[in-house]
Amino acid sequence: MNCMNKEVNCGVLLRVLKTISPKDTEGEGIRQNILRFLVFSHASCDETINQLEMINRLYFEDNPIDELIQEFNNLGGEINRYIQYVENNWRT
Repeated sequence: MNCMNKEVNCGVLLRVLKTISPKDTEGEGIRQNILRFLVFSHASCDETINQLEMINRLYFEDNPIDELIQEFNNLGGEINRYIQYVENNWRT
């Protein structure tokens, strides 16, 4: 199952690997760090969507930024699918 395109997938994994400390280089530690990173990323994406929706209502009534909000909604969905993939398929 390939939840995301290869460019996004590789970029996410590279950022995750940079955050993993040497003590977590075995077994379940890596998986848990990746899941933690993905959950934080998903929460940040949701927060960004909320802020964009507020900005849209306050400042862009005539020219809404709905396309940008939809892009972040799509990104949140991709992150969520990747979280599910790691939870269900990542074996240590």
